[in-house]
Amino acid sequence: IIRGDGYEALKAYVVLKSTNLSSLVVPVTASKTIEQIANKFGVDFIRTKTSQKDIFETYLKKEQHLTRREIARSYLIGLDSVSILMFVLNIMANSNLKLSDIVQEFPKYYKRKQEILCPWNMKGKVMRNIIEQNLSKSMEIIEGVRIDYNDAWALILPDEDKPLCKVYTESNNENKLDELSKELAKKIEEFVG
Repeated sequence: IIRGDGYEALKAYVVLKSTNLSSLVVPVTASKTIEQIANKFGVDFIRTKTSQKDIFETYLKKEQHLTRREIARSYLIGLDSVSILMFVLNIMANSNLKLSDIVQEFPKYYKRKQEILCPWNMKGKVMRNIIEQNLSKSMEIIEGVRIDYNDAWALILPDEDKPLCKVYTESNNENKLDELSKELAKKIEEFVG
């Protein structure tokens, strides 16, 4: 069974293999696996906000060489599980590969999502402190704060509807993932006081 980030990676693979897109637009929470798939296909890799509206609008801006209909068709493939299944079967038949052969090529990363209590009035303070303490690292402020480390990344994303921060962490090393997840949870809890 393929689920979670494995399924997202498979969707990216299918979309790039089956369309004329010159870019792959993903939410800021997307796995590093997907970035490496985009690199393998030689397309631009773009992170954007997590809403489907933002993803589609970014495709419309980026894919000027395609018609709006071609962009919509390519984008919609990734949203339809039946289409993904059909394209995967087609790829497997045309290349004489098993699904396990395709998925085996995807790099393996470990990912964790935590929810840390954070009162509404403390969210700004938490985000400001995270930014100030990580100025020396590669950072993106697309939605929340995404920090890149040598072999891992983390995203601290204030929840829109609940008094909490979501913390996404990913690494190719499980021990590094545990260490980073605990460190960030502890920092947020300290900032909240």
